[in-house]
Amino acid sequence: MSMAWPLHTLGSPDNPPLCFLHGFMGSGDEWREIAAAFADDFFCLMPDLPGHGANRPLPVERLTFDLLARGLLATLSAHGLTRVWLVGYSLGGRLALYTAAMWPYHVRGLVLESASPGLERPDERRARAHLDDERAARIRRDGLGAFVQAWYTAPLFRGLAANAALLAQVQQRRCAQDPDAMARVIAELSPGRMPPLWGALPFLRMPLAFVSGALDEKYTALGGRVCTLAPNALHTIVPHASHTVHLEAPQAFIAAVRTHLARWGI
Repeated sequence: MSMAWPLHTLGSPDNPPLCFLHGFMGSGDEWREIAAAFADDFFCLMPDLPGHGANRPLPVERLTFDLLARGLLATLSAHGLTRVWLVGYSLGGRLALYTAAMWPYHVRGLVLESASPGLERPDERRARAHLDDERAARIRRDGLGAFVQAWYTAPLFRGLAANAALLAQVQQRRCAQDPDAMARVIAELSPGRMPPLWGALPFLRMPLAFVSGALDEKYTALGGRVCTLAPNALHTIVPHASHTVHLEAPQAFIAAVRTHLARWGI
């Protein structure tokens, strides 16, 4: 996983780097509309995470957040970058936070969208790992299309479900992923197998913004707690949006990121 990942870029390499990390079943290109809003002032990088988009095949070894973080840093290093701002959604946000906790020198600042620092209790982790193993088995048994249809009926996606055209577009993109890779990703990178990072939050010295949708009550509550624990944190709650704020309300998401960057003079 030390090889550089495939990625999309926008903007001049002479500008400060801003790296966007997508979520489960996504791809770097999903960020293009958001990144375009920052391309005049930042060098925007949008990698495909392992198993997603053009980043195939998956490595033989088991996926871990340590493996992914090292791959991310190798990708940035291949572009001559040592310190970046990370913007991560869901799985990408968990990777961004893990990287910041373990290699803080390389992370200038964080924007986490609907991203969890992990599960604190061992019984919660065991239950979630078991659930995600079952989901992986379902993908292999029933196919990715059936899984995607069921996935977006979850309450935390209700803002996305309210926009039929957008939902159809998102589902079509998700179904283009490799089913075996997605089965491995959901199982091996389950929040139940991720080291919990709650204890690291008070020690993060870089700026941190948490963006959540008001309709996503779980992650809005979680974001409030994250920003209570992290010393330089700001929580933005976007009205009428749920889990996928950057897709449901892109202009509001862009405004939230701009506010965070401006707050730190970037």
